[in-house]
Amino acid sequence: MKKSDWEELKFKAKKVKNLPQFQEAFAKLSGRSRKAKGNIHFATYSRLSKQSKRGGIKRILAHNKREQEVSYLLPQEQREANEYTPFTERQAEALKKRNIEPTQENFFIGYEKEIRNDYEKFHKRKMPKNSQPFVEAVLNLEAHHTIQDIQNALKQSNFPLQAVHIAIHRDEGHKDELTDETIKNYHAHIIFKNYDYNTHRTILRGLDKKEFSQCQQRLIKALGMQINKEQKSTRHLSKWQMIHRKEKQAERLLKEIRQYEKTQEKGVNFNERNLTNTNTAPQVKNGLNQTLDAKAQKIADLRKEVSQSTQNRYKEQTTTKDKDFER
Repeated sequence: MKKSDWEELKFKAKKVKNLPQFQEAFAKLSGRSRKAKGNIHFATYSRLSKQSKRGGIKRILAHNKREQEVSYLLPQEQREANEYTPFTERQAEALKKRNIEPTQENFFIGYEKEIRNDYEKFHKRKMPKNSQPFVEAVLNLEAHHTIQDIQNALKQSNFPLQAVHIAIHRDEGHKDELTDETIKNYHAHIIFKNYDYNTHRTILRGLDKKEFSQCQQRLIKALGMQINKEQKSTRHLSKWQMIHRKEKQAERLLKEIRQYEKTQEKGVNFNERNLTNTNTAPQVKNGLNQTLDAKAQKIADLRKEVSQSTQNRYKEQTTTKDKDFER
């Protein structure tokens, strides 16, 4: 795409970005819809990085609570306050009784040890390395959602996993190159307990995929969000393929905006002509009425003249006859 075309698109985009017919095109080009759609993604063991596997629950908490530096945050002035599940006094007291430093990280490390010990005691063997006593999920949110909203939605949807820690991030997003708007990425990192003390097994392993999918949909609906039904392509695109696709989308959008502007111009000209015709119609009507009145008056005057002339002629004839009779 030419630089001049891109500059033209940026200029015109600001005028039409709020029109419904262009919303989808802008969303595709910017990479995110204005109204976030509901999505929840679970980080399975196979998808975890080596660092995440080594760091375990401690590393997850450090990231979620922003104790670990990240490079992709919004500028400081554009960030909103994050929200985290608090470390309770009850949890702190439980650690103090065991002479353990009362921190949230230590609480979860101890919790994980208890789960692994329970599994080993019941099954007479250690829990497999790829088993996850805790699983993390990332849930898309809207700006107004809170931790309490998520907890209520989990309860309302009868979600099969218990949330033990929730972190809502409101400090991520990106700047739309086209409109210069900041598009915020509101989401929550949720740590779920993935162990059933009654069956002494991890919960997700025993869940039917279809059933679990329905649970996720109920959760999204309980949050008042629209379920994302878009299917992502499994085909991986290179950097240059992505750039090419974005350019094609931008060219198509510019063409649509130009066509829209032409249609608007035609509509304005048509309305102006109608307005002119509407304004001049009374004047034309008045002019015609005046002309008709003048002609009617002229006809009336002519009739009057003819009548007067006839009367005069009749008088002359009568006078002549009278004179003839007198002779």
